Amino acid sequence: MKKGLRYFIAVFLVTGIFSGAAYGESDISVSIDGQKIDFKNEPIIVNERTMVPFREIFEHFDAEVTWNSKDRSVTAEQDGRIVNLSIGSSLAYVNGSSTTIDSPPVIIDSRTYVPLRFIAEGLDAGVSWNGQTRTVSISTNAAVSLGDSWQKVGEKIGEPSVSLLSNYGFDWYVYNSDYLNYYQIGYRDGKVAAIFTNSSTYKRNDGFKLGLAPGEAEGYFGTGISRIVKGNTYYMLPAGPHDTFETGNSYVTLFYDEYDNSVAGILEIAEDEEMKLDGYYGTPSGLLGKSYERQIFELANTERAKRGLRPLEWNQTAHYTAQGHSEDMASNGYFSHYDLLGQSPFERMSLAGINYDKAGENIAAGESNAFYAHYDWMNSLGHRTAILGDYDYIGVGVAFGGSYKAYYTQHFISF
Repeated sequence: MKKGLRYFIAVFLVTGIFSGAAYGESDISVSIDGQKIDFKNEPIIVNERTMVPFREIFEHFDAEVTWNSKDRSVTAEQDGRIVNLSIGSSLAYVNGSSTTIDSPPVIIDSRTYVPLRFIAEGLDAGVSWNGQTRTVSISTNAAVSLGDSWQKVGEKIGEPSVSLLSNYGFDWYVYNSDYLNYYQIGYRDGKVAAIFTNSSTYKRNDGFKLGLAPGEAEGYFGTGISRIVKGNTYYMLPAGPHDTFETGNSYVTLFYDEYDNSVAGILEIAEDEEMKLDGYYGTPSGLLGKSYERQIFELANTERAKRGLRPLEWNQTAHYTAQGHSEDMASNGYFSHYDLLGQSPFERMSLAGINYDKAGENIAAGESNAFYAHYDWMNSLGHRTAILGDYDYIGVGVAFGGSYKAYYTQHFISF
């Protein structure tokens, strides 16, 4: 990694007895493209894996299914993809290629259950798990692409909840009804000009998906670049846990999680939008700062959702203390948890009337926007621990100016 700036049931006849594995009913919910599935026969847990009735799940995928009673196998075909499984066998096939699954199909009470994650991924869908709500989210929609219309995006991922200014001048529309399927879509003249997502269900039309190892991901985009040329000026890209690639009509930045050795997020900017950006930071303003604060709040909660942690709530007083510290650093030319009076973040919070039981602070400076600040924190153990820590509330403050151009502060508290 360079250190540089997406029914038809032919036959159904299965009988048998299952034994030898621990199983039981579950309180797990399953949704496909945001719609909850109401199973006639509820999913079950077998050896800590979610298993679902094979007929019902394939109906929802509009897959053609056949049952071979001779060898007790199930074959599903959808849009040219063929998935084959056999009762009790840990060997399964997708388009003829074998793979090992840790939860073979089973027959329980004369019903055949199949492993949900393998079926979904075998049929080219994305899958994510929310441990807090015990929900499996499946996405079958094609990925949002540059040039898509507002209507087409809505058909794929729903409607946004808020719009936020970007450093490129266009507005980000935030799709956050499900933190496991989080998107920010930038529009210019009603068409998609930029895309950010960290959803594990995201899959591009070329097959790239989040969660790949950095080396695997780079195979889809070629060699990363270290600079962008705009006219006669070379803009060097910042070092950090990310790589940027030129695709011909866009610039793609992959954000890495070095602790998980995976691609954690993707930012794609249309080439003409990148060429319009003067410098790195855009035009600083109070509105842009507020937009970064909201994005950082949202991004922190997406990380927590991925790990089954409860979301943080916004605390306005913590926002004031975080904002005050960012402004103080920008105005007085320093970068430290301690201000020029020698006060720690905990003293500043106490002086603001925050009677916390537990508190923490993250600071960053110089990052060109909220995405870079967030992923720099997530790849630093102490900052990562704070974002994923046992806190209830967060406040974020962003200020522009000073030698680092942009200053970011997060305050975490529990009462």
